[in-house]
Amino acid sequence: LEYPLILDEISRYTQFSLSRELILSLSPQFKPLWVTRENQRTNEAMEFLRIAGFCPMSGMKDITNQLEKASKDIILSVEELMDVAVFGRGLALAKNYYQKADVKKEYLSDLFTSIQDNTRVSIEIEKCISPSLEVLDSASGTLKSIRQRYRKALSDRDVVTQRFMHQNASKLSDSISAIRNDRVVVLVKSSEKNSFGGLIHGESASGLSTYVEPPVLLDLNNKVSLLLEEEKEEITRICKELSRLIKPISEVYMNALET
Repeated sequence: LEYPLILDEISRYTQFSLSRELILSLSPQFKPLWVTRENQRTNEAMEFLRIAGFCPMSGMKDITNQLEKASKDIILSVEELMDVAVFGRGLALAKNYYQKADVKKEYLSDLFTSIQDNTRVSIEIEKCISPSLEVLDSASGTLKSIRQRYRKALSDRDVVTQRFMHQNASKLSDSISAIRNDRVVVLVKSSEKNSFGGLIHGESASGLSTYVEPPVLLDLNNKVSLLLEEEKEEITRICKELSRLIKPISEVYMNALET
């Protein structure tokens, strides 16, 4: 009756989600050889903890879903790619921990020697994605160029918007611009909403003001939107290329997860 409670208590010491799941799924074993082997492994692991401290696994996650997607040529998201990179780094740290520990290595050796890390893939992912999950300008020359043009387009739009608002201040309800449908608009007195042409994006709650996208902003807004779409497409292409790097090592990492 106490067995599930004991498993739950032990599982709280795990650092890895799969380890917790494994412990909670354990059932009593009565095979002498199996029990002896696992006791020997446990004793050796306790010695590692006593001398070398905890095995570094911080940040590692269950990446089964990511590996299955990569093996099927499905493009991984930025976050999923970083999960794989962190996992690869974690494997390298675990192997280094085992190799450098001044402990007699016998019963755990088959587990650690079976681990195959691939830091090259982690390095390639980290070259393109920051720890905060931003795709870096350096990920590709094309992405860097798009973002440079995007920043220039934003600056140009801001200049034109401020000039338009200054020149037409008497017809405006507010001295600041707004965003409607991802486009910069100005707040115009409803009585003046047809004075400029362009596009109308709705009215204020009071009905006294109208959100207008004047003709001088149409092309600039279109340019910004186009560059955002180009950036999105380039990021997808980069994620596709990085996902392709993971496919050849998917089985190796799956085996490491089981270990």
